[in-house]
Amino acid sequence: KLKFHTGTDYLTFSENVYAMMPGRIKSVGYKRKLGNYIEMEHGDFTVLYGHLYTVIGRKGDSLDAGQSVGISGSTGRSTGEHLHIEVKYKGKRMNPHPFVLYICNYVKYLRNAISVSGTDSGKP
Repeated sequence: KLKFHTGTDYLTFSENVYAMMPGRIKSVGYKRKLGNYIEMEHGDFTVLYGHLYTVIGRKGDSLDAGQSVGISGSTGRSTGEHLHIEVKYKGKRMNPHPFVLYICNYVKYLRNAISVSGTDSGKP
């Protein structure tokens, strides 16, 4: 049965899920629709990661950007393995896709910068 939901779903295969920004774990648990989930606060932003196979961390823990929050899965109301992400700014839902694209592009930029500096001859 199709049903509308907020957020964006990303196809995954038992992959690490990382915190998009530094922040604090607001809640961890299981909901019938979301399955295993973790919700993080990042100042005015709140990010929820759902349908996780397993969650890493407890309520109140602080995490840096890039730290693992769990492993993707297919828990809760799910037709297959995927990662569900919801983003709120000051309590208002936003499309998470621009955040994900920005982070992916930034990681690519960093990897390129590291590989270029890695081929450097050591001269300033």
